[in-house]
Amino acid sequence: MSRIGVDLRIVHYARTGFHRYARGLVRALARERARTSDAEIVLLTHPDDSFFGGLVPELRRVAISTPVFDEREAVGVRRETEALGLDVVHFPFSLFPGPVSARSVLTIHDVTCLEHPDAIEDRYRPHYLDAVRRAAEADLILADSDRVRAALVETGVPADRVRTCAPWTPFEGETFDAEAFDARAGVDGGGDRLPADLRATPYLLSVGSLEPRKDLTTLVAAFDALRARHGRPLRLVLAGHHGWNSEPLLARIDASPHRDDIVVLRAADDRTVRALLRACTLFVCCSLHEGFGLPVLEALAERACVVSTPVPSLVEAGFPAEGLVTPGSAEALATRLGRLLDDDGARRRLAAKAAERVGAFYRALDPARLAASIPIGERRRT
Repeated sequence: MSRIGVDLRIVHYARTGFHRYARGLVRALARERARTSDAEIVLLTHPDDSFFGGLVPELRRVAISTPVFDEREAVGVRRETEALGLDVVHFPFSLFPGPVSARSVLTIHDVTCLEHPDAIEDRYRPHYLDAVRRAAEADLILADSDRVRAALVETGVPADRVRTCAPWTPFEGETFDAEAFDARAGVDGGGDRLPADLRATPYLLSVGSLEPRKDLTTLVAAFDALRARHGRPLRLVLAGHHGWNSEPLLARIDASPHRDDIVVLRAADDRTVRALLRACTLFVCCSLHEGFGLPVLEALAERACVVSTPVPSLVEAGFPAEGLVTPGSAEALATRLGRLLDDDGARRRLAAKAAERVGAFYRALDPARLAASIPIGERRRT
């Protein structure tokens, strides 16, 4: 039997897209493990992280004391994983510390640090750059999308070492049961989490960390333009954990003549996000760069009408062109949103068309691909 370790330490520090990806990855591994006895899957977590205990209690967890973004990380991770006798170590969050004694599988979600280095926080930029430069040292590299795979090959990574492996998405059979997870984790769910003050007024919604790459200042500018043109009530909801360099965004919100109608939810849990997705008038993604864009697919799965910049997960899945906008243009975004706000039928048609196309694309993929991508039958290096 092979022993596979999955490095999940970063989830303790980053309650953003990483933990959304990890949730799908771990559940996929647990489902596959239930169907086979060929491998033992060990979740390598931060010592203080209890997130995965409630999500997949059937998988073994081992605390790894070596921190991420540490100059001694490569040595520490190698030592700790070697002591566990692992045959494969999967690093699923782009941060590759370097070769380990086991075979190594690395998932790279995006190449933002190469294409938009200014979108990475200064103190973390060297770590991301080093991880991408060392990527070719991994035995196998997985890319979130064909776009990311092509970018990696352009940097010199051998094409035969990189394969596209899209994350698990909410379109693929089982959806995330937030109430069951809360019960296992000992959290009082409390039913529908939609804030009471959002129940009566239409609102635009964006989900993602508050950081420059998400280009939320453009969304605020577009919202101001919409409010100036449309006299009817409308609110803007930004749901996401605090990222970095969010001061310009907060200053832009404070300067908005409609700031009282802009709601920032910095600690929205998964159940609140789902309630927001179900009730929003329009879901908006303004991101300048994404490797995949899971929140957009979550919005589509909840039948929200989505307007987005051309993130890879949408383009590769055949998302309708009428739902795409040029990044960085507040005027173009305001125009597109205004037309949809004025036409209930157009919103319904776009939501249905987008969900049908994108859903069909991901339902056609191999549901076991995340587990199958890890070379279970191959043994440790000697």
